[in-house]
Amino acid sequence: MEKTNDWRPPKYWSLSEDDRKKWDEEAHRAGPRKDFENIENVSRISSKNADYKIVYSSHLRKNNPEDVKGSDAIFLEFMFDYSKEGEVEDIIDKQLNQDGQYSEIIKYAAENNIPVYFVDLSLKTLEGKDFHGIENAIKKNLIPVLGLTAGYKLIKSSVKDMKTNGVTRRSFLKTLGKTMIGAYASTPGLEPVSALASTKLSQHEPDENSSMRHAQRDLSKLNDSIHPYLKSYRMEGRNCLIAHKAEIIAEDLSDKLGHKPRLSIVIGAMHVDIEDDLKMDDIDRVRQLSKYFNNTEIENEKTIVRIDFDNSEGEIKPEVKISNLDF
Repeated sequence: MEKTNDWRPPKYWSLSEDDRKKWDEEAHRAGPRKDFENIENVSRISSKNADYKIVYSSHLRKNNPEDVKGSDAIFLEFMFDYSKEGEVEDIIDKQLNQDGQYSEIIKYAAENNIPVYFVDLSLKTLEGKDFHGIENAIKKNLIPVLGLTAGYKLIKSSVKDMKTNGVTRRSFLKTLGKTMIGAYASTPGLEPVSALASTKLSQHEPDENSSMRHAQRDLSKLNDSIHPYLKSYRMEGRNCLIAHKAEIIAEDLSDKLGHKPRLSIVIGAMHVDIEDDLKMDDIDRVRQLSKYFNNTEIENEKTIVRIDFDNSEGEIKPEVKISNLDF
């Protein structure tokens, strides 16, 4: 028996019905399945409600459907206005007919009857919060660049002082102070630099096993601790929102499928904090969301889009369902 959308190994189908049942029970107890494809840009985590593939990608490249193979559902990072009639159909049409980033993944989902979800921040909320992205530009672009420049100059100056004045107690303390301040100022800028390096200037998916990718993850956690003022609803807020919606949907899918679902979230390389958000307690995630969005915005952001596909006439026809979650 051939299965085009299944995570079980081929030997599974040669087992007796009783052995298959035992295999399934053991696999579900073990947490994340160990037979996920070993794709370098995929991180695998397990939350309360699902086993996830976090597929990190470059928005300049077309995603490989192998990245999401074996998923029960696929979540795509994409911001648009949920309230506009026909918007989703237009997006799917453009992705397929204009060879967009998600074109191959959508084709794969259609061929294998895998539902696709859009749970990202609505452009309606985005436009109401931030005039032309000024806040995000300052937090995620201007401050990191200024910090990196200032940090470099401070560290360079401290090295020059040591060479000029020699090592005395005073010069050592002065150099240490300058170096520490320079390092503190530099970390916001070093995070995107390491992300760009891990994606080869956004021309490739990030290699999760590379030293630069590990550096980016470490810097992200460090910046969360020492530069909390740089957190933005466009990055950290969206991560939390996507994670919260995904977990609610996962719980519903679990009831319908009868097992812990395997879900893929396809998202940009900078969104590494989403992994912690997925593993966070529901109450803590709601508390986090309230830091980025007011009550009206949260109410508006309960909207999700699910797309199923009708291939009965030999062409991909998306069937769009827009609904609201309860949280």
